Amino acid sequence: MNINNNMLVKYNEKFFPDLNVISNGNCHFYKGSERGNISIDNSVVERTLIIKNFFSAIKALSSVPKYVIGVEKLNIYVSYYRMKNKKNQNIRYALNQNTVNNLGDLLSKKLKRKVELRFINLKSPYLDRTIRAEYIGKNASMHPFSGLRKNAIKRTKIKKIIRQYKGSESNLPSDMIGLKIVFSGRLVTERLRPRKTVSTAKIGSFTRNNQLLIEHGSYTGKNARGAYTVKVLINHKKGKNYI
Repeated sequence: MNINNNMLVKYNEKFFPDLNVISNGNCHFYKGSERGNISIDNSVVERTLIIKNFFSAIKALSSVPKYVIGVEKLNIYVSYYRMKNKKNQNIRYALNQNTVNNLGDLLSKKLKRKVELRFINLKSPYLDRTIRAEYIGKNASMHPFSGLRKNAIKRTKIKKIIRQYKGSESNLPSDMIGLKIVFSGRLVTERLRPRKTVSTAKIGSFTRNNQLLIEHGSYTGKNARGAYTVKVLINHKKGKNYI
């Protein structure tokens, strides 16, 4: 993060002036190692991209933002996970009240209304579908899919008994009853195989009915053998508040 006021640039309303930085006039949010043009189709894509780049700069994986629109303000809920890495220890200071306030100011200007940010620090990358897909994808350069699959399934708690909730039970939002991981592409950690090869790992049930909810998350990366994609599908049984 760069907070030197003498080096700040004005944020353009239509395009980012620097392809590697987003600024609100007070603070820069860098894209890290990512490169390329930024395409903004609408305000939802733009604000999601801003939040994504904010967490990317502090080496964190973030979920898809959830927006709760109120009369006077917009609440934005984002879950994030900081990957355990010795290189990340020197940037712990990056996520603080000052940088979060700068992000909130930028989003408020873009949305033209008051914004309240609520961040949830996850202790495991397996608690969110988007973070889970990106975590598996980023580790694909070091481990074969078989190892990633084994680790993901081992850390997933599946509810095996499907039944209705009783009135005396707690208001749990959902139970995870199924997990599916679909990997397409080629890894440098595996023997060379056809480009269109698809590997799948599955645990639990994916039966469809009106009490179940299937969530999707995906991540696409590149290596020396081309692009690869990780898709994660999580099947939930809705809690009694959602039935």
